[in-house]
Amino acid sequence: MRRRGIVLTELHITEFALIEELRIELGPGFTVITGETGAGKSIVIDALSAAVGDRAGADTVRTGAEQAVVEATFDASAAPKALAAAAEAGVEADADGTLILTRVISTAGRHRCRVNGRSVPLSVLREIGDRLVDIHGQHEHQALIRDENHLQFLDGYAGPDALSVREEYARTFEELRAAQAARDRLAAAARDRLREVDLLRFQAEEIRSAALTPGEEEELLATRERLSNLERLREGGLEAHGLLAGVTEEGLGAVDAAREALRRLQDLAALDRGLGELAASLETAAYQLEDAAGRLSDYLEGVEGEPDALDEIEQRLALIGRLRRKYGDSPADVIGFGEEAAARLAQLERADERLGELAEEIARLEAEAGGQATRLSGLRREAAARLGEALTAGLGDVGMEHGKLEVELTQTAEAQGLPDGTGGRWLADARGIDTGRFRFSANPGEPLKPLAAIASGGELSRVMLLLKSVCSRGHEIPTVVFDEVDAGIGGRATHAVGNKLAELSRRTQVLCVTHLPQIARLAGRHFHVSKGTRGGRTRVALEPLDRDRRVAELARMLGAGEGDRAALQHAAELLEGGR
Repeated sequence: MRRRGIVLTELHITEFALIEELRIELGPGFTVITGETGAGKSIVIDALSAAVGDRAGADTVRTGAEQAVVEATFDASAAPKALAAAAEAGVEADADGTLILTRVISTAGRHRCRVNGRSVPLSVLREIGDRLVDIHGQHEHQALIRDENHLQFLDGYAGPDALSVREEYARTFEELRAAQAARDRLAAAARDRLREVDLLRFQAEEIRSAALTPGEEEELLATRERLSNLERLREGGLEAHGLLAGVTEEGLGAVDAAREALRRLQDLAALDRGLGELAASLETAAYQLEDAAGRLSDYLEGVEGEPDALDEIEQRLALIGRLRRKYGDSPADVIGFGEEAAARLAQLERADERLGELAEEIARLEAEAGGQATRLSGLRREAAARLGEALTAGLGDVGMEHGKLEVELTQTAEAQGLPDGTGGRWLADARGIDTGRFRFSANPGEPLKPLAAIASGGELSRVMLLLKSVCSRGHEIPTVVFDEVDAGIGGRATHAVGNKLAELSRRTQVLCVTHLPQIARLAGRHFHVSKGTRGGRTRVALEPLDRDRRVAELARMLGAGEGDRAALQHAAELLEGGR
């Protein structure tokens, strides 16, 4: 059964850089990785970085392979923020809190990311990974040189209250900037808006006054076709009516002829009943002819009254054609354009009202952000004093007994910015109204100066280690990885740094790549990285060391040759002292 609090439990790497395949099982406490310079120790850390979402290009794929795969298994039972981030992404952890992060990198530069087998975007993998692993690379201590990073360290130390206020402030600040941008866009476009209003008003009125209806053009075209042939219709209709109801040169019209034929058949039916059915059919036909003659007469009366309507139809069709050329392919399209123009016109005519609303919203957000920034600044000031004292007290633990560290917070008054609650206004950005800077002195009597001005690489590494150790107290912190945190240090400082790493490992899992035996001796687990050739290919191997092999590795790190009995004795004593 795994102990609660173990975070990284296993790392499986295939075809990554010089690694063909490695499977590393890890446990709680302090673990070190050692090996000759250039053996590939940092490749293991690079692979872990890739697994948790850091940058990894196609050049990380081992030569000759199509893809690299890195899989990191975590016990996240003691990392609720990581579990929450996974749940938000739709990923369920196992019942025991296990999260498996997988990164596949192809030679084409494409990435596939999975969490517990579920595909996720790289951004989600990185978000979850950030809550599980804190990787301090070989050059990360350079972040301490840049003042803009110092507030991040301070806020992490200040704790959940400060982080919560900072998140609230950041959200409000973004809302404020969005409202200000909307106001500025409206104000800057005032002249263009007036021109657009005039155009839209004309377009909307032109279409509205035309009162088009869908399908109207087709009806008008049909009517025009009829009226254009009005004379033919009238003459043909009269001839047809005469044939039905009049008297022609040939004799009776069709209606009268049918009636006469019907009369004669009815007389004959009295003599022959067989003609009765035929007489009935003829009677029906006579009625239909009579009805057709009446309807044709009504049609001719209408034809006589419509010739003047042709001009009106031509004018209407010309109007529709003109509107179609300007606004759409059909009357329906023209109507739609008019509706959109009217809606846009209403929106633009409301711009002044919207400007007033934005002014009220900006004032509200300024007041809200100002209050949040002021509260955050107060929490930072309180934390800055405590952090400075804690860091100064801890400098002796990393071999700088006479050093001093403080956190300097300043606020810059400006004519524009956020209200500070006292009538003044402060310059503000997404981080708040504060600027923060670490100031350091390594020796008594020396003034405090910015870290970038006076700290060496070794001092920066130790300050970073001290920061991570101090900031971990009372806060959830993931697995901490140090890649050569011992860079630039020697002598007594090596023992101090080793002791600080061991102390930190009692609160969280620590994984460290080191060249120093004084640090390696303190680890609970020790892995050795080596590089060799097999089948004409360079391969990196990693293996856990037992007690005897640890002694031999410590002797090598001390600079002894193979078989140096005195060095082996010294290494054994060093290892025993570390325990």
